Amino acid sequence: MFNLLVKVKQPKAMLVFMIWTSLFAVPAMVLLIRSVKGVQSFKLLMDGLTWQAGISILFQSYVTTMAGYAIWNNLMKKYPATSVAPLSLLVPVSGMLASVLFFDDVLPLHRIFALGLVLVGRGVFLNATSLAYLLKRTCR
Repeated sequence: MFNLLVKVKQPKAMLVFMIWTSLFAVPAMVLLIRSVKGVQSFKLLMDGLTWQAGISILFQSYVTTMAGYAIWNNLMKKYPATSVAPLSLLVPVSGMLASVLFFDDVLPLHRIFALGLVLVGRGVFLNATSLAYLLKRTCR
């Protein structure tokens, strides 16, 4: 839905647009959490909140999210969605590889296979025209 808004409105100040539209998610998330988990979840959150967790939350919610969405939405504004969408497939790939690099996480064989499938699928999608041409030539 947000991608569609970006395509239709094409805002000039993407970061400002993103911040204002993100504010609409907060009340909905609070209501959803309260209806599913109850008020107790908010009390537990406040009791277990440390300053390290607070800094992590601020970094993830402001720095990482704002920068990521600003870049993503500028790409959506400039290029067709069919060109930009395959980039979203790299998010889990980069997350898993970052966990290996920074946290010495070990990737089991099934995850390595899954990463390979994602990369192959992305490659097929990006090269669909060339692959269709090759298939036509070889099937004659």
